[in-house]
Amino acid sequence: MDDCIGCDQCAMACPVDCISIETIKSAPEDNLGTTSTGQKKRLHVPVFDIDIAKCCYCGLCVYPCPTECIKMTDVYEFSEFDRHNLIYSFSTMTPAEIETAKAKAKKMEEEVAAKKRPLRPQQSRCRSQSCCAGGDRRPQPEGSQQKPE
Repeated sequence: MDDCIGCDQCAMACPVDCISIETIKSAPEDNLGTTSTGQKKRLHVPVFDIDIAKCCYCGLCVYPCPTECIKMTDVYEFSEFDRHNLIYSFSTMTPAEIETAKAKAKKMEEEVAAKKRPLRPQQSRCRSQSCCAGGDRRPQPEGSQQKPE
């Protein structure tokens, strides 16, 4: 789990959808660390579950992983009396850390949305109705006339 960057490549490659990953964007000032390959982590991974009951041990999840954090082993015997015990959760985040990360992400998203919104509506800079009468909303310089179409 220390090497997972939350790219979701393994889950997309899985033919039986036994891998579920959820991510939360981190703030630019957050330092989530780096992987063993030196890649900087940019996403929190609150959910990384593998349902071994569904897994067909094909190994297709191993190859697309850019940080090589998923590996196939020769261990395949996972006998359980209850199927819910076959869902392995690899996330290391506590519920408090997850709530904090979600709150930071929501705040960051609101700040970005506020920056994109205009402060006040744009007012037309037309000096006369002649430029807007024909449907052309671009302002015309003083003294110029539109050509008829």
